Parts: sequence; C-alpha cells; structure tokens
Amino acid sequence: MPRGLFVTIEGVDGSGKTTQASKLASWIGDQLGRRVLWTREPGGWGDDGIREMLLKGGWQGPYTETLLFLADRCEHCARVIGPALEEGRVVICERYQDSTLAYQAFGSGLGLEDLDRISSVLALPRPDVTIWLDLGPEEAALRLSSRGGMDAIESRGMDFFARVRDGYRVLWERDPSRIRRVPADGSPERVFELIKGELVRLLCP
Repeated sequence: MPRGLFVTIEGVDGSGKTTQASKLASWIGDQLGRRVLWTREPGGWGDDGIREMLLKGGWQGPYTETLLFLADRCEHCARVIGPALEEGRVVICERYQDSTLAYQAFGSGLGLEDLDRISSVLALPRPDVTIWLDLGPEEAALRLSSRGGMDAIESRGMDFFARVRDGYRVLWERDPSRIRRVPADGSPERVFELIKGELVRLLCP
C-alpha cells in the first residue's frame, strides 16, 4: 500500500488552524473520497497529560517546554501519525515541527541549529506539505481576546507573537517548496479556497 500524504497546518495562535483543518478534513473525506486522519499537537495521541502541563506553563528551565513538546511528538508519531501514513491515509495535523522552531527558537530565543539537530536525530515523519496561515500579531491578539481564557502560551503578548510570525517567515523562505504561505486575515471561506488551491495538485493528480 502506498504511503499516505502528510499535511501540517501552522500559524500563530488565533490564525484559524482548527477551523481550516476541519474544512480540509471534510473536503478530502467527503468530496474527494480519501481516508483522512485529523489530529493535533500537543496531545493528539490520546493522552492530554502533557498538553495540560504545557498549557499551564511556568517552566524555569529553558528547554523544559521544548522537550515536553518533542516527547509528545515522538509518541504522537509512533501511535498515530506513522501508522496512519502506512495505511495510506491523508494525515492532517494542527501544529508540528515548524511550531517548535517558530515558538521555541524565534519566540523564546533557543538555538535554531540546536533544535534542527535534535529533530534530525528523532527522524520523525516529514510533512509532504505545510500550510502556513499567516496572520499579523495585532489581528491574532484581537481574535484571542475575543475568545477569552487564554492559556500560558497564548498570553505571552504581541511582541512574542511578532517574533513567532517572523520565525514562520524565515522557515517559509528556507523551504518554500514544502511550506505554502496562505494569508489568514480573510473570511474562513476565502482562506479555505486559498488552501484548496495550494493542495489540489497533490490531492487530485
């Protein structure tokens, strides 16, 4: 059985990842007739313990948060993502390795080359395509404030999210064949049409 297709959806908090992942899963499953797995990080492998620890925050060690994200990702790939790809499914994952680089390297100031090396050692599945929902920090902050109840990561402020957005831009510029930039400031329907335009050649050969 041929390996499935691995699609990740990235962007700052408030950029609409869950909304677009839902639309994409429905389109691929219902209209294209493909088997789909829609998952997320952290916690997508069925245990929210690490997710709850991460969203609570308060870590003093500079690498504590990063290592928790990586531990969660290893288990996620072993239990969920890897088997689904082996079954030939289309895997849609909200957040993946680019989130770690954008948030921990650019947002929190850890070494990008160090995180790249760690990721290469883990040898986890590489996305076939990544949709980067590009949203400015001001609009992201407005969306988050309207939702209320921000977690430890969401409450880090506009300066932090401006650095994260810059990080995604750097990642896009160094790997434009995989990462597809989609402006996320339009209506959900308009944004989804742009996403379909980026993926149609991969999904409808």
